[in-house]
Amino acid sequence: MYGLVASSLAVAGNLALGASAFAADSSPVKHAASNCGHLTVTSPASAGGTLTAADAGAPAGSQIFAKAAARHVKWLPTLDCKEVAAHHTKVPTRSSAYLSSNWSGYATQTSTPNYAQAEWTVPAVTGNGNQPAYSSIWPGIGGMDSTNELIQDGTEQDATPSGQTTYFWLELYPMENEMEIANLVPKAGDDVATHVYWANGTADFTLCDYTQNTCVTGSQASPAPGNSAEWIVERPTINGTLPDLANYGQVNLTNAYYDVDAAGNLQYTPASGGAPISMQDSSGRPLAYAGSLSPDGTSFTDYWESYGTSSPVASFTASPTSGQAPLSVAFTDSSTGSPTSWAWDFGDGATSTVQNPNHTYTAPGTYTATLTAGNGSGSSTSTATITVLTLAQAMDAKASQWGLGTATSAVTAIRNGGYYRNYQYGAIISAPSKSLFVSHGAIRGEWGALGFENGVMGYPSTDEVGGLRDGGVYQNYDGGAIVWSPATGAHESLGATRAEWQSTGFEGGVLGYPTTEVVTGLLNGGSYQNYQGGAIVSSPASGTHESIGAIRAEWQSTGFERGVLGYPTTEVVTGLVNGGSYQNYQGGAIVSSPASGTHESYGAIRAAWQSTGFERGRLGYPTSEVYPVSGGTAQNFQGGKITDINGVTSITYS
Repeated sequence: MYGLVASSLAVAGNLALGASAFAADSSPVKHAASNCGHLTVTSPASAGGTLTAADAGAPAGSQIFAKAAARHVKWLPTLDCKEVAAHHTKVPTRSSAYLSSNWSGYATQTSTPNYAQAEWTVPAVTGNGNQPAYSSIWPGIGGMDSTNELIQDGTEQDATPSGQTTYFWLELYPMENEMEIANLVPKAGDDVATHVYWANGTADFTLCDYTQNTCVTGSQASPAPGNSAEWIVERPTINGTLPDLANYGQVNLTNAYYDVDAAGNLQYTPASGGAPISMQDSSGRPLAYAGSLSPDGTSFTDYWESYGTSSPVASFTASPTSGQAPLSVAFTDSSTGSPTSWAWDFGDGATSTVQNPNHTYTAPGTYTATLTAGNGSGSSTSTATITVLTLAQAMDAKASQWGLGTATSAVTAIRNGGYYRNYQYGAIISAPSKSLFVSHGAIRGEWGALGFENGVMGYPSTDEVGGLRDGGVYQNYDGGAIVWSPATGAHESLGATRAEWQSTGFEGGVLGYPTTEVVTGLLNGGSYQNYQGGAIVSSPASGTHESIGAIRAEWQSTGFERGVLGYPTTEVVTGLVNGGSYQNYQGGAIVSSPASGTHESYGAIRAAWQSTGFERGRLGYPTSEVYPVSGGTAQNFQGGKITDINGVTSITYS
């Protein structure tokens, strides 16, 4: 099937078989095989008939025909073949006389062999995780000679993530590629035997599945084979590379004979210095080895050791694969099969041997980037197309993605190396970073109201992003964001106010969406922005804080930041006794509980309340605002009252 990777070996053992004398079916019939090159199939003249070795042009001593006759096997009248896509070579690649990168077993070059046969049980095989693995078992003649024909047949056992694939095959190399037999399919555990024979310009093949009690034999014209005979478990070459060796555990090859003497007897002659072939991968890892020959020299067991280092399968990702020049692309290797070298051709004359390179394309055009990933067992390639656009092409492509219609302006330069191009339904903006962003609709209108790229927002830093709560959309900018929802419209979100909104959970939090812009000009440099659920209030002295719910309503009743409380200095703090909460302000606090309501707390009365332990003291929560009394003020509490008269505070418990 595939070429050896060892030099001449000796094989031990002697056996001579007498010629067989089986009753032949009269006038065997020959048929052209289907899709099997020039192969002609020989079968009995009648269904259930028997073939002798002589009927098929095989040596009289062939054990396959003897066993087939004894079992009364069915002989197929035709073969249905399909050519295997991989091309296979038999040219040796070896590290020493007895070490091979693809063969394990025995071979002989002691004479001019013209026959080889073997019998074995088809093994169940497994692969190396998701990596396919392959194995072949075969007898052949001519495999160690790089100039003449290799004639072989056997079984293939391959493991893939979807399961095991097993089939018979035959091959004349280099005259023809391997032929898979489609109408006789062995299974793991089947007892099978094959032989090959060459005489007078004709090659004969016989394949038997004794478990299925079915055989087939055929012949075709062939050049003479090389001067060797082999019995091999192989790591087959697939598409020019050596893959993982499927785990077959062990396989016992029996009835392993070669050569035919003048009387038609099979020969198996020893020679001095013979040794089995062992398989290693390119890194020296043992893959398989042949055990000792049986005393009569006609059988041995071959043992699997490891999957080996297979040729890698090249693969990579490129990001981005399209954009305006200059385009910086990050290439990330994702090859499988343990590559040890990476050769990149970026398609513009530049190359790299780094595993994960970055490359910048400076000129517009379409480029084919190619990765060749290799290791000691071979290499493979993978490609990707990189499209480098002019700025106008890149803008038009993005406008098409967003449905902006046709261009209505030229590409126009703006601040700090940016560009824009207007379209029927919006614009595409090229930021100074060279990234392109869409600008359209209500968010574009808000950005325009803020001064476009010259305003507080600067350039966009993302496209519009949808999928927010209640159908909302946002777009980020250098200076913040613009946020839109069907209920609230489009509004800016920036600076400390945006950071505070983020801390509440953006639109998913208690505040919901903004309903106004940031409004400045408040007392002492303050500002605010209203939201569906309240407001965010900021001043240089107090910081930036939420203002929500009943506490906000109470603050409003005091005059907001211009009232006695001034600006808030904390968020709303919950977790007080009996479900209470509070928010501190420059001039005091607002305190709330379900039982007492929401009320202000400030000044001397607040200090006196603090001395009692706030809401945890005897007074509990306030139940009224601070109200005037003769000579001062007072405030009611759940457990009494505090008065502040003429600068003197007093506490009355109820």
